[in-house]
Amino acid sequence: GNLFEAARSQAQIESGLRIAFDGDLGRVATEIEFVRELSDRLNISFLDLGKAFSRFAASIPESSLSLQDIRDIFEGVATAARGMSLTQDQVRRAFLAIEQIAGKQRVTFEDLRNQLAEAIPGAVPLMAESLGVGVKQFEEMVKAGEVGSDALVSFANLVRDRFGKDLPRVLALPTAALDQLLIAWERTLLEMGEDSELIDS
Repeated sequence: GNLFEAARSQAQIESGLRIAFDGDLGRVATEIEFVRELSDRLNISFLDLGKAFSRFAASIPESSLSLQDIRDIFEGVATAARGMSLTQDQVRRAFLAIEQIAGKQRVTFEDLRNQLAEAIPGAVPLMAESLGVGVKQFEEMVKAGEVGSDALVSFANLVRDRFGKDLPRVLALPTAALDQLLIAWERTLLEMGEDSELIDS
């Protein structure tokens, strides 16, 4: 990517977060720092994570999930995705699924099977397990509209704990070194943008 693309992407992230947090610039800065720390820890592009997080946060109806819930869901899914070595397309689908579930405030089979399970193998039994029920009972609960978006919190915590344990192994792979180089270059572009006032930090 080039300097102008990086600057534009950073501006889009900040704009999305301003919408999500009603123009609270202090909150926007705090959440950008949260995404940056997550990017460093998981070795995932800050711009990719930032765009996904701003869309996710903006999709959530007011008061349906706490800020801590929003962070926990996003961090859990991102950590699991990295630990499972998901492809970029799978990661994108996983974030789209949680965005749609949060926006509707309930879990539907469409989002669960067509999005989340396509992205995260075993998502259906994993979500059932996170709620302490069997798959059959869970499917009946979903059909009856009884599973709210708050189920994402327990699901995200479960997959983070289960697949996050694989992070050290995944981050030691040769491909992770290339990811680190790309992320370092991305950070250089963002810093150059800030220095040249392309990015209004």
